Amino acid sequence: MIKKRAIALLCIMSFGVVHSRHLIKECTTLIYIAADNDLDIFAERNIKQMMKVGQSEHLNIVLCVNTSEKKYSIKTTKIISIEKNNARILKKTTLPQYTDSGKSETLVDFCTYAIEEFPARNYVLIFWNHGTGALDPFVRRQIPTSDIFLFDAESDPSTSPCYLDNLTLTNNLRPPLKAICFDDSTGNFLTEKTMVSALQQICEGPLKGKKFDIIGFDACLMAMIETAFSIKDFANIMVASQEVELGAGWDYKKVFTPFLFKNLSPHEFGKHIVEAYSKTYNFIDDFTLSCIDLTKIDPLVQNIQQLAQFLHSRCTKKSNTLFFDLIKASRHKHSCTHFDEPDYIDLHHFYKNLLHNVAHLPHCNNNILIQEIDDLKRLLITGMEFMQQTVIMRSAGKYFPEAQGLSIYFPEHTIHKSYKSNKFATHSYWFSFLKSYFS
Repeated sequence: MIKKRAIALLCIMSFGVVHSRHLIKECTTLIYIAADNDLDIFAERNIKQMMKVGQSEHLNIVLCVNTSEKKYSIKTTKIISIEKNNARILKKTTLPQYTDSGKSETLVDFCTYAIEEFPARNYVLIFWNHGTGALDPFVRRQIPTSDIFLFDAESDPSTSPCYLDNLTLTNNLRPPLKAICFDDSTGNFLTEKTMVSALQQICEGPLKGKKFDIIGFDACLMAMIETAFSIKDFANIMVASQEVELGAGWDYKKVFTPFLFKNLSPHEFGKHIVEAYSKTYNFIDDFTLSCIDLTKIDPLVQNIQQLAQFLHSRCTKKSNTLFFDLIKASRHKHSCTHFDEPDYIDLHHFYKNLLHNVAHLPHCNNNILIQEIDDLKRLLITGMEFMQQTVIMRSAGKYFPEAQGLSIYFPEHTIHKSYKSNKFATHSYWFSFLKSYFS
């Protein structure tokens, strides 16, 4: 199966190494395709979708495709320019340090080459693979991704769900940080730390101090405040899904078609990706995708920090269970939107539940408590306003009527051991709140 897939993929590509500096266009989209795993069957499908559009006077499409023919132990990385009905190989390597999608060097090398060879006014980077959101399922994997991410490969790829299998049950394995871009041959993946390190090198190097205009995640569960916080210094916009994605991922023909006729600003492009995803999967009930303005994320993070400090201080008062009961009722799985990973809840829905529940408390004559409740209401109302400003656009199936575009990690029972190292958790006081809540 892998051999046939690899041969079919090569048949649609033109061989040869090309070194040419292209004219400056409005947008260069870089897609990091980590296909040395159980998603390899979808790589060719997505590349063919891109080829139906190809580059235009407004757009460059440049891919980094990591694949492996396990039968022959051949691992390759190809940098490919997508043209109309053609995928032109610009660079090909079998050097180990550049064929591992889970190594930052591979990502940095790809982006450096593509940015230098395809100059543009706007740059978009898309991560194509599995994603685990704010958590890592393990330290170093010795098992294939097919044991973690499940989908029915025999069904129509456009309707095959790709979902996590028991991520929360691996809590005892002590993973480090979040993960994306899994490489089955090496067992490596990009952690939050290595992804951030790579993005920093790219922004300081070939981007010359500028940010990516958009960073997109064609991957599961990455539309989280934790993800937004980790990449906010390296991109202006994030596009990602709160829920798991279907195996086929984004429909890239729909994604790129507008560039055949006009240029799209980064905001327009981000919103269009959400619209295209919605049109692709409007026949199912549990899809999500959102476009996040990362330039407006700081006020929201500060608000979450203030809320976490408020709730933390009240949870430590063991004699007063009022706020603990409010939190428990507001986060409960039967009242707050959660996703395939049940410890990821919709941030806006949690705020909304808190505001609703605190507004329906019995009348109280305690002036101190009344003041505290008023303070909490103001925090919640302000936070919800920040969320509306931050989420540029979102779309969700009817199964998620309350999904507003951003998730946050709030476990049902115990805190995953990886979370204590999460950048957002340690900078926003959220981890301290969770510890006090569960203690």
